[in-house]
Amino acid sequence: MAQLSCVYCGRKLQIKGHCTYGRGRCPSCRHIIFIPRQGRVEEVVNQKNVKERTDWSKFSDKQVTEMLRLQMRAREMPDEQEIRRQRWKTRLRAFIPSYDEVTLFTLSFSFIAIYLMSGRLREDFYYLVGKTGDWEIIAAVLAAAAGMLLSLTGVFSKRKKYDFEKYPILFFAVAVTAGTGIYAGYMVLEESKGWLIIFPAWNIVNGAILILLFRFGILDTECIVENGFDLLQILASAAIAGLILALCNYVFKMHWVISYSICVCYTISINDAIHSFLGINRD
Repeated sequence: MAQLSCVYCGRKLQIKGHCTYGRGRCPSCRHIIFIPRQGRVEEVVNQKNVKERTDWSKFSDKQVTEMLRLQMRAREMPDEQEIRRQRWKTRLRAFIPSYDEVTLFTLSFSFIAIYLMSGRLREDFYYLVGKTGDWEIIAAVLAAAAGMLLSLTGVFSKRKKYDFEKYPILFFAVAVTAGTGIYAGYMVLEESKGWLIIFPAWNIVNGAILILLFRFGILDTECIVENGFDLLQILASAAIAGLILALCNYVFKMHWVISYSICVCYTISINDAIHSFLGINRD
């Protein structure tokens, strides 16, 4: 036998062993009370009495039910920070990109291709990771590498991605698009004159905006779009990206970051247009 307090009037009730689950009526205030399952009676008894927080005896059963329902709804509502974040997402939707599977695959493939082609990139990478010795930089590189690997392999899987997979993928996409955009813009800005500085300056500003959106949580996993693909589209994207990188690196002798930023521009902006022209469409 266990003892339970009525949440309305506070009366101590004796609960017999065979009455440890269901509903009952308090003999004092006549309100219907909940009797927990056996094994949870002591747990409920040890909890702080609800009557200490609210004088339930003033309300009817219907009023109590409505109040509890409103409390549950309040708990499920997003907090003020989440509401603010959603408002900013609506206001800045023009600056929020989306990355589908083919785009992510092409970004990953292009980075690996330019890494193999360009000795300067390998030197920059070894300096960044090895000589600086900054653990934050190393952690960021590892997170981006994990996202790149998931982007390469995820395109061949039909299963839905989990959020813990999308976070490193999003980090990789933002790192390569914003990072190379800022780096390439800075390099071209030094050689630009007159009104031509608009283009590298816009690259820098656009990359900075992308990083800020990611930093403040406005860019989230909803940017990772899973809308289907086909093998021909993947092969076409890889072939065109490889051709662009080869021309930029071997024929025009461009710096690796400029070559990759051109490939990023193709991947983000005109990939779908070229595929539509070639008659390659998603399923």
